[in-house]
Amino acid sequence: MSWGKIPLLLFLLLCSASWSMAATYTACREQICTMITVPDQVLPGEAFEVLVEGYLEDATAWDVTAYGFYQDAPWSYDDQGMFHTYSEPIDVKGFNWGGSVKKAYSLVLDPGEYTFTFIFGYRGWQHGYYDVAIDAPVKVAQQALEVPFDIKPQSCPNPLNAVKKGLVSAALTGSETFDVSQVDISSLRVAGVAPIHVAFEDVTAPYYPVSGKEGELDCSDAGPDGYLDLVFKFRAQELYAALEAMQGRSLKDREVLVVPLRGALEDDAAPQPIMGEDVVRILRKK
Repeated sequence: MSWGKIPLLLFLLLCSASWSMAATYTACREQICTMITVPDQVLPGEAFEVLVEGYLEDATAWDVTAYGFYQDAPWSYDDQGMFHTYSEPIDVKGFNWGGSVKKAYSLVLDPGEYTFTFIFGYRGWQHGYYDVAIDAPVKVAQQALEVPFDIKPQSCPNPLNAVKKGLVSAALTGSETFDVSQVDISSLRVAGVAPIHVAFEDVTAPYYPVSGKEGELDCSDAGPDGYLDLVFKFRAQELYAALEAMQGRSLKDREVLVVPLRGALEDDAAPQPIMGEDVVRILRKK
């Protein structure tokens, strides 16, 4: 049996917007091949597709095949190479005219990690009775936790100069309900830009509401509040370039933009995504 994993970037055009990337897993034995295409990660509550395909080489319209589609099903092959499981299928057909099948399944699942299995087999005297099965993992992310994020702590508005080099400070603001020590520092991105320095220090207080910011004064100039903050720095010009890439154009003088933060809490099993935002005012003049 041969196994493989083939990135299928072209499939992005056909997939749900929740897919970050699609991957196809394949397995072949004798004259049968099976394939299953899944998203690498899915957002919670959103529908996603699992595509399956099986085919028999040199098949005719008179060939008889069988297929099955399962979720989280422990399985094995018996001595004759037939698929065996005690789990109930999502879909199954034991008598399929023709030497191929191709189907798409639309699913909505709770956050967690899942394994999907597709089997395809021959059911005739010419090639014998045997199956080929393939597994594919799917991860459904947890709902993102909204957290307070402050660019240029103790400053409001937050100017971002188009030509000025240097570093920009920002902070994830701790509170009675948000412990910043639980943040996976390596996961932090501000408009896709990674910080180059981090420290724990009480520098500011949260601004509420955490999300829905629009105006340049939707920010805080508050000082320390007694709760530890996660303070980090990143290069100003990298952030400016990232914001231009997000907008798909040159930024305008005195334009106000919402800057997104993404990251995750530390958890080996299923990291909890976090998201925050703050506003900056663009300055294009020296």
